[in-house]
Amino acid sequence: MTDFQKEMITKYGKDKICIDGTHGLNSYDFNLYSVVVVDEHKNGIPVAFCFSNKSSEDVFRIYFSAIKNAVDIIETTTFMTDDAPAFYNATSYVMGTVKNVLLCAWHVTRNWHQNLNKIKNPEKRKIVNKALKT
Repeated sequence: MTDFQKEMITKYGKDKICIDGTHGLNSYDFNLYSVVVVDEHKNGIPVAFCFSNKSSEDVFRIYFSAIKNAVDIIETTTFMTDDAPAFYNATSYVMGTVKNVLLCAWHVTRNWHQNLNKIKNPEKRKIVNKALKT
């Protein structure tokens, strides 16, 4: 982490911390994991990165421990992640439990669309889809 990133996670990490993995970036099977905080203008600021060819809770514990070693414990109010429980399990182990855990909008939408296909009646599916979007 740069000094700027340390300052940003210390300043904005108390409100919310977001983490996401980017997969399939290269032929070596390495993933990029990014921790992002949100400033007062609703801009996302990346504050920590991890490249790894594994996506286990153990790897994320090491990742969050490195963040903790750089800036101490960040007690955040909200933690936003994808639908992999390893991220939250690791951060709660290292930093402590979080009051609000949110699933990012992309994963919510993806899960809705996957499950909308279970509604066989096209008209009902359309009504449910509209209600979910609302």
